Amino acid sequence: MPLRFNKHAPVYALFILIFLILVSIPRPAFSLTYEEERELGRQFFNYIKKNMRLINDPDIVNYIDGLGQKILEGIGPQPFEYRFFIVDQEVINAFAAPAGYVFINSGLIMAFESEGQLAAILSHEIAHVTSRHLAERLQRSKKLSLVTLGAVMAGIFIGGQVGTALIFGSTAASMQAQLKYTREDEREADNSGLEYLVKAGYDPFFMLNSFQTLLQTQWQGPSDIPTYLTTHPSLDERMSSVEVLVATHSEYGKVKGRGDDQSFEAIKAKIVARYGDPVYAKNYFKDLLKKDHTAGLAHYGLAQLYQKQQNYDSAISEFKLALEKEPANTEVLTDFGALLFQRGNYPEASNTLGRAIILKPDSPRTLFYLARTYQEQGHLKQSKKLFVKLLAKNPDHVQGLYNLGLVYSRLNELARAHLNTGLYFKVTDKPSKALYHLKKAQKHASAKSPEVKKRIEQAIKEIKEKEKKRREKNPVNPGETGRRRFEVNRPR
Repeated sequence: MPLRFNKHAPVYALFILIFLILVSIPRPAFSLTYEEERELGRQFFNYIKKNMRLINDPDIVNYIDGLGQKILEGIGPQPFEYRFFIVDQEVINAFAAPAGYVFINSGLIMAFESEGQLAAILSHEIAHVTSRHLAERLQRSKKLSLVTLGAVMAGIFIGGQVGTALIFGSTAASMQAQLKYTREDEREADNSGLEYLVKAGYDPFFMLNSFQTLLQTQWQGPSDIPTYLTTHPSLDERMSSVEVLVATHSEYGKVKGRGDDQSFEAIKAKIVARYGDPVYAKNYFKDLLKKDHTAGLAHYGLAQLYQKQQNYDSAISEFKLALEKEPANTEVLTDFGALLFQRGNYPEASNTLGRAIILKPDSPRTLFYLARTYQEQGHLKQSKKLFVKLLAKNPDHVQGLYNLGLVYSRLNELARAHLNTGLYFKVTDKPSKALYHLKKAQKHASAKSPEVKKRIEQAIKEIKEKEKKRREKNPVNPGETGRRRFEVNRPR
């Protein structure tokens, strides 16, 4: 897919960002604590968000985040909250920034053929964070001035001609190798990453498969933008080491999981249809059909493209063709059901989504759209049941909380209605509105519902603690106190 942004603009922006963050850290010894690393990661991400094109499509973002969280489940408690992002860039690369910010280029996803390969790379990047390789590089560089260290770090992150220009002076040049991921770093990330991959249920050979794919694509992409092989050295050597690890850990050979390839292929189709050039995307899917006229994925991709273009009749036709080829594909069923719901065809939407939920009972998207369809049809008890199931696994699902509040209100269950509405405002960081509804929930809560009372009290406690920390971090000026009080207590 063609690049969609000026490739040099974020390069200079990253250098400025890293320099400003590093010089703002007050500790002269420059030994990063967890909190300093978190702050570095936050500022790093905020600036990247403003200067690079990140894919923000909820379907795609939720998929990559869900895959990352699945891997993290087997690792145990972590000092950082991990976040996973897709950069809209065709160059094949991935990198982990400080404090658990993990970035995957869309080009890397398109290069892979299975979810297992993508999971292998995510496991490796997570391992760089758990091993704190960047933090260690910084700790070993205390003698460098912050200006020089900022330049060297920027050069290593960026690579290519612009990155080389940032690495100036003999001292900086001599530190370049020290600050880059070393062979030992990569070996450690491979060892830990392989363990994480297997714990998540994936066949360990997916790590080798992913490395083989990366080697085959090593010459792709502009020369002044870093690829995976330039940011992660010694891939040939690492492949041999991974083979030895798999052979020497007999328990690894027992794990044969592939993951969810249906979802993976659907995500690839959505990236092409929703973020690629429309002409390129149409030709891409037409070519798939020429190679294999039974390819349901090609019809599914065309359906996504036509839906984006608001050509809904053609989108519906392509969805139906896709289901003729793959009638049990839950991704096709869910997306088709969601489109029917959005077009107001609730009977057909509930039928289509009902087929999907039988095949994949815990799918958040299927649960949400089927619950919304029942809600619009007035089947409130069925809707409530599905929203409750959705929120049991995804307690911060924003639209789930909001709509369950509406459903409870229509069922005249006012304590639960205000509770879920309050939780909706809590998650969307509107504390005054959240407290208003939670206190309303307290008034309506019955002694027969102790779990509801407990949830209300816990939510109020969390909001007040968060607001206390916020006030301590950003004290209100005396002259503003009256105005703030008025804003909080104004009539609703």
